[in-house]
Amino acid sequence: MLIIVFVMAIKMALCRTKRMSTVLRGAIENAYKTSVDPDKCVQNIFSADYNYALVINILLAVWTFAVGLFLTVGAVFENSQFRKNNDILDENIEMPMQVVCWYPFNVRKHYVLVLSYQFFVILFSDVYNSALNSLSNTVMIQIAMDIKVLQHRFRYFAKGAAEDKARVNLMDCIKNHQKLIEHIKELNHVLKYPLLIEYAVSSIMLASILVQTINGNRPIFNGFYFGILAFQWFILSWNSNEIIVQSEYLSMAIYESDWYNCDKYIKQLLMIVVQRTKRPLILNIGPFGAMNIDASISRLKLAYSYVSLMSS
Repeated sequence: MLIIVFVMAIKMALCRTKRMSTVLRGAIENAYKTSVDPDKCVQNIFSADYNYALVINILLAVWTFAVGLFLTVGAVFENSQFRKNNDILDENIEMPMQVVCWYPFNVRKHYVLVLSYQFFVILFSDVYNSALNSLSNTVMIQIAMDIKVLQHRFRYFAKGAAEDKARVNLMDCIKNHQKLIEHIKELNHVLKYPLLIEYAVSSIMLASILVQTINGNRPIFNGFYFGILAFQWFILSWNSNEIIVQSEYLSMAIYESDWYNCDKYIKQLLMIVVQRTKRPLILNIGPFGAMNIDASISRLKLAYSYVSLMSS
């Protein structure tokens, strides 16, 4: 728990930088423009991704608070059982705690205060962990949504349009594509350390929780805890992987347009754009490469390898 609080404090500090604020402000403006776009297809894309983000964030928040509630209720139950079976005045018996920590005072004398503080720490951790995960997932979902909208605009830039209008539409698409590329670069800069921390800590936490579960230490709670950690990392990797997949589909959207009815200038521009789409938009985990489904699977494999090594 203390590791989680420490990691969250670092991620909060990194997310409060001016550069991150600028990136988020731009993302909010893009989301608003998409939400009021008169194109019905764009509205459908926005609604689908909005509902997806809402469901994912609610599910993560509910699961996170359920794990925290499970830990809190378990601590109350352990405390009641301890008082029934032991002499609380015996200095040689260690008092049960849901979060093991050192305190600069007599814990036995101020036990109620310690339990209250630990309940607050758990609640604080749940709130901020849910907020940070929602922020990361929503930003990634919004980027994937912007790419889907761009696919739609590329697909229909020349549909029923005169030559001059097709050129204007294509130039708008190219400008939006360049803005997306710059947005990804900025996001990579501000998220590389939070994602790197998440990547490293999740590997350690998954492995340690598996070892504790196998050793019979709070198996039910650790099972729920392992589930939420694995699910958080999987969803994060899935949403990041969706950016890669959707950016690769841009070339297909261009191919599905009426490019063959356009003049040579437009065709040359489209060829350049297609060449650029061969380099997909990627969010990186610091120096560990792209954040995708393979990264999520590799974390689970690493945790399993660690458990196998400890069990042998």
